Amino acid sequence: MNDLDQAKEKEGGEELEFLCVRMTEGVYGFELPHIREIIWDSRITPVPCVPDYYEGLCNWKGTIITAASLSRMTGTRESGYGDQPVVIIMETGALQCGFLVREEPEILRVPADARLTGDTPDRIGEILKIKAAYAWENEVIYVIDAEETLKCMVVFD
Repeated sequence: MNDLDQAKEKEGGEELEFLCVRMTEGVYGFELPHIREIIWDSRITPVPCVPDYYEGLCNWKGTIITAASLSRMTGTRESGYGDQPVVIIMETGALQCGFLVREEPEILRVPADARLTGDTPDRIGEILKIKAAYAWENEVIYVIDAEETLKCMVVFD
């Protein structure tokens, strides 16, 4: 065990890691076990007659998956990601989706005891489910509940 591990153990401070995206309305974190890949230069093909938060389809290693706009899901109606958006491929169980972001994602380490309790939202917008919220360096990180969010995105008609 190195010195850093011993110091954390003494403090009782477990750290959690999330793949985070800073947006104007907040910081959103993805749990690392659900992240399959980050694609820096994917082409998105628009599809008509789908909910507004879907940007279209993308090819991920020969598999066609849906691509959803994280900004639209959080209530920011930005569009026009250009030809080369950043796509975060998330998977849970049999469900997969690409999340389009403008911002470059980064790994953030957050103390487990920084979890907020009380009046924290369990969802943002209609679709995005929140699993937990953490206070971190004067910001709040909203951790996306991968399983529940992807279940909400399934559209049956």
